[in-house]
Amino acid sequence: MSSCSASSNIFSNINAIGLNSVGSRIIATVPKVSTEHSVDPQIVAGSVVRYDVSNPDSKHWIEARADLVENAEVVGVVESIDDTNLYIVIFGQINYPTSKLINETVTGYLDGASGGNDIYFLNAGTSGDLVNIAPDNPTEIVKPVLQMADDGTNNAIVLNYIGYAVGGEIAGTDESELVGQVMTYIDNGQPLNDNFIKVSDGTQSLSVSNYEELFNIFGSTYGATYVMTLSTPVVTSLKGKTLVQKNKGKNTRFNIFVTDVDTTNNTITFTKIGNTFLDLTKPIYDQSKAYDVASIRQTHFNLPQITVPPNIFNVAGTGAIIDNAAQMSVAMRARTLTGGNIPSRVKVKELEVTTKLTTKTNDSSEISDINDKVNTLDTQLASLKTRLGVS
Repeated sequence: MSSCSASSNIFSNINAIGLNSVGSRIIATVPKVSTEHSVDPQIVAGSVVRYDVSNPDSKHWIEARADLVENAEVVGVVESIDDTNLYIVIFGQINYPTSKLINETVTGYLDGASGGNDIYFLNAGTSGDLVNIAPDNPTEIVKPVLQMADDGTNNAIVLNYIGYAVGGEIAGTDESELVGQVMTYIDNGQPLNDNFIKVSDGTQSLSVSNYEELFNIFGSTYGATYVMTLSTPVVTSLKGKTLVQKNKGKNTRFNIFVTDVDTTNNTITFTKIGNTFLDLTKPIYDQSKAYDVASIRQTHFNLPQITVPPNIFNVAGTGAIIDNAAQMSVAMRARTLTGGNIPSRVKVKELEVTTKLTTKTNDSSEISDINDKVNTLDTQLASLKTRLGVS
């Protein structure tokens, strides 16, 4: 978004949002109630937020997301929320709720893009979140937002660097691939590629942030896991209990089973099936004890279980039919295949590989790490020269 006056109300006197220098940081105070804008109720402490003016008649603060350029504009990071205001750190030091950080480990990727969980990027999978591994799908936005730096009072620095689209201006997708489609295959224990998940072994719970495309299809239809932040202090004894929301003080209209309690962040975790949901403006009850709801978000969703009928077909041997039927399984496409067309011969002036370069040709065996191989040969050559007395 542009920085013109029509696109932001940070400097607006009408909305009384003050920019105040506080030590080594800049904070924007944003009213939760205003005639000029609305605030998304999903925003919590730790949310990365943007100011959306795509509809001039309905401007609102909303969580940013690195899936598209228009969603990845960032004003700052919410440090805290009270009854009347959001306190957004635009630049500089922040006391960030570390429990909200997403730490992933992916083979072949460096955490934080530097070998440690120090830099956190705007997440492409879920809105408002920060993750230690940069997005890598074409058209997603790589945008560093937070640098971990603990000084005893604040634990991080809001950077809000400019982002860039993965793949630049040239990126491609295979639109013929349909997320959610299933296929049967002869299962001899072979691994599936990253685009598929085996779904015939029972119900699976998947992370919303890791499987966004499947989540958009299934939502909470087959079951889901939620984390609810409460305004009323929680106690560990809530774990294993069923909490209810009452209708007109007597009839139960909704109930949840608590699977986990986090007293530090004042949250409870629960599972449910279907789209019927509780009223966030009303408390939930443990018998007569009321707990006020601050926010709620879905973290996982369940896949439908798909069963394979026995004896679909027999596997033919040489001149005979094998008695035992093949083991059949079902896999579901979890992601669209993304990438670009690469010509059979590529010429570049300089190529830098930061993790590992593996080569394999028809005439030679595979070299799993060329850099390691060259270093080994250099060491052996130096040793040989020393023995021969040559320089």
